[in-house]
Amino acid sequence: SGLAVEAHRGIDEVKTTDIVIVPSVLVGPEGWRQRRYPEIVDWLRTMHEGGASLCSACSGIFLLAETGLFDGRETTVHWGYAPAFKRSFPNVPVCPERVLVVAGDRQQLVSSGASTSWHDLALYLIARHVGATAAQSVARFFARHRLEDVERRLRDVEPCGGQREQRSVGVVKNELMLPRRVRQPSLERVARKQT
Repeated sequence: SGLAVEAHRGIDEVKTTDIVIVPSVLVGPEGWRQRRYPEIVDWLRTMHEGGASLCSACSGIFLLAETGLFDGRETTVHWGYAPAFKRSFPNVPVCPERVLVVAGDRQQLVSSGASTSWHDLALYLIARHVGATAAQSVARFFARHRLEDVERRLRDVEPCGGQREQRSVGVVKNELMLPRRVRQPSLERVARKQT
């Protein structure tokens, strides 16, 4: 995407943290090469021993699995990576059909499936560390943003055929936009129903 990411500190400077999230990592056709990042793997173990939750988005689980902390514990990964993961980590049960898996004695080993399931990971962490109300607010924001994105994309659709295609696009747009038309009941109306 061309977006520059600037690291503010190296792992050797981070002595404690509450949450570590390993993003998607590149796994080539040859599969995952283990023991490439021993300092990071050791640091991850140290953070977990200090109480940190270890989380992965999609293929980030490959790096986390090197810690040995996931051995015998269920995890998830994008279905396309599941065969390579099973070959690399036969002691880690993988459930690619699941979007989010929370494991560990302290529920501090969290994996999310496809890279787009980072929303689910974020909402889980917000609910766990901030509360359900905050997670619900963020979920509504995600939903509104997604609907606006879909609407913007559908505006640009040019059907290649006649009226049937145009009607189909209209039906899809109406179905996707339906939640925007549902009005929240006013506080006054809710109060009247309670009395």
